[in-house]
Amino acid sequence: MKSDRYKVLWTTYARVALARMKEYKVDPMNVFRRSKSVLADEPKYKADGVSDFPGFEFNGYYWTLIGNVVVIYRIDEELHTVYVDACYFANTGLSHYIFWASILTTNSPARKSTMVGLFAFQVVPSMLLQAVKTSAKF
Repeated sequence: MKSDRYKVLWTTYARVALARMKEYKVDPMNVFRRSKSVLADEPKYKADGVSDFPGFEFNGYYWTLIGNVVVIYRIDEELHTVYVDACYFANTGLSHYIFWASILTTNSPARKSTMVGLFAFQVVPSMLLQAVKTSAKF
C-alpha cells in the first residue's frame, strides 16, 4: 500500500536559521518535528499563504506558522516531497509586514483571525507615535 504522505526535507540554510532562534526562546527540535508531521499530510492546505512581497527571494513559496516560526516551503508533486528552504522568527515587525500584510489582500482562511492582530500592529504604534509628537509640543 502506497502512502500519500509527503517526505519533508529541510535545507541546511533553514536548519541553521531555526537553530539560531533558540535565543528567542523557540524550541528548534519541537518546530522541526512538528513541521515534519504537519507538512507530511496535504501541505498545500496547511499553508497560511503564499509569499508575495516585492523583492523577497522566496516569492511563490508556501508558508505556515509553527511555534512562532514562519516555515517557508515548496512542494515537488512528482517526487511527493516538501522542501523547507527557509524560516523566520514570527514575532518581528518585518515578518508581520512580509507575511501577514499579504493576507489582507487575499481571501485566505487566516485573514479574519489575523485582522485583529494586524490592527494592533499597525494602529497602536501610530497612536503611540502621535502621542509622543503631541506631548513633545509643550
